[in-house]
Amino acid sequence: MATAIGDSPSASGALPLSTLPTEVLCVIIAHLDPISLIAVSQTSRLFRTIISPSHNDFVQRLLALELLPQYGGIVPLFRARDNALTPPWDDPIWHANKYACCVCHRLRSHMWFDNHSILRLGTRKPPPGSREATKITDWEPLELRDPAVRWKRIQRRAAEEEELLGPERRVYRRFCNGADNMDGTLMRPDFQPIDRRAEQAEMMVCGRERHKRACNECRQRRGDFEHQKTVMGIGGAPVLRSRKIAFPDAFERHLPGFIDFLLERTPDPALLPPRPYPRVFKVWHDERRDEPWTMYTAYCVSCSEWQELAAFRHYIPWAMDDPARPVMFGREPNLRGRWPAPCNKCAQEASFTFPSQVTNEAISLAKSLLPGIKQRLVFGWNMLYEDFKYADRLAGFPAASERILSGLPYVANPENRHDIRKVIQINEDVLPVLRSRIWDVRAFMKELPSDTHGQIVDSWFRLWLEDYELNDACYVRMLKVIKLLEASDYLLPTYFQERDPYRLPSPRALHQSSVHGTETSVSNLSAR
Repeated sequence: MATAIGDSPSASGALPLSTLPTEVLCVIIAHLDPISLIAVSQTSRLFRTIISPSHNDFVQRLLALELLPQYGGIVPLFRARDNALTPPWDDPIWHANKYACCVCHRLRSHMWFDNHSILRLGTRKPPPGSREATKITDWEPLELRDPAVRWKRIQRRAAEEEELLGPERRVYRRFCNGADNMDGTLMRPDFQPIDRRAEQAEMMVCGRERHKRACNECRQRRGDFEHQKTVMGIGGAPVLRSRKIAFPDAFERHLPGFIDFLLERTPDPALLPPRPYPRVFKVWHDERRDEPWTMYTAYCVSCSEWQELAAFRHYIPWAMDDPARPVMFGREPNLRGRWPAPCNKCAQEASFTFPSQVTNEAISLAKSLLPGIKQRLVFGWNMLYEDFKYADRLAGFPAASERILSGLPYVANPENRHDIRKVIQINEDVLPVLRSRIWDVRAFMKELPSDTHGQIVDSWFRLWLEDYELNDACYVRMLKVIKLLEASDYLLPTYFQERDPYRLPSPRALHQSSVHGTETSVSNLSAR
């Protein structure tokens, strides 16, 4: 039989811990960290009786485990002044990041929590070296005469700490409001001392309310969403804001990995993504790739699973000219009249017309993105026609005008019949001609005098000139995707079944998820 810790004398003749007076043992135990407290309570009946761990002790142990890299993953750093997150949401290291749910006592993926639960000052992970990350247990010895006295002492001590940390909390609030950034001048303030003071305050007050954190599933079960007006959707099927992820374009945002899925079945070079992706004209927001996209998680009333809102695209249209357009631009999704709705998998099982319907919606999405890509292609050609024909800057170069513009399909502006300027009309037959002419344009720009070159090759035209091949590749790629979708109605349903990019780890298959490492129960964690 194994001997409990402290029950037998050591080789040096030291007395075992069990021979010490109970008062001394209580002093020693009070200086343990939360993980060691539970570990010691499980070594023998003596320590189990002395410690008598409460629900709060197990919660504190779980919160300590989420800060260990082997259990909880990274501890992201959030700067409230400009909402900067390090590392960013789309970093692969986030895949293994977990947070503690203090209702079901599990370490769950960050996708199981809304943004407030993991980014607010009180509920986010405290940074290394902070007060919460290094604190010892708040355990108190149990009084058999009145067991409630122990909990009252813990609460009283917590209230005293809150009052003590009040000034630090006010300093951090001033930092978040920008009050420290105003010095009465129009000069940009020096943020280094401001950030340094805010970091010091954050080290004192960050993570003190993590014991109130609950995952979306637990909040759904206890009815937190029934009467909250801030939650989108209907109480029985809530829609919550989730992480922010950067996608190269709107198509990839709604169908992540679908083009890679097509490449596995159709190894066509036209489907290869451009490297790197072309830069964005800041004034055009058709495909806002320069900012992360706000993701949403939703509850399916049919399969009772939490998934990304994109998994409900059969009922929430995704075309650019659709009333649900705000869902792609960071604003609230338009769910009026369409919610609650089953997810793609449930809809596919219930309707035999699902493949054709969802394929038509994907085709509409791809076609709605083509005008934006085409505009980035024709932008420079239209400017060149205007400069050669109507402006004075290039009127003195007739030979270059003939070499660059001859034979190109310039037509009257179909959007403005009163405009005398012509615009180029592109299609798949014209693209090879334009690919060769762009080199003539670049050679001509190098021959221009320095003053004329500075007037012509401004910021926008330079962007078009440098990224032309990348935009051309994006245009050809989207045309190829449309052709493949039009040729088969079963590409998207197969993609949903095989890739299933929206479904979150299921809480109803804990024995499977614990094996694959997607979810960890506190009862399965070894105490160290």
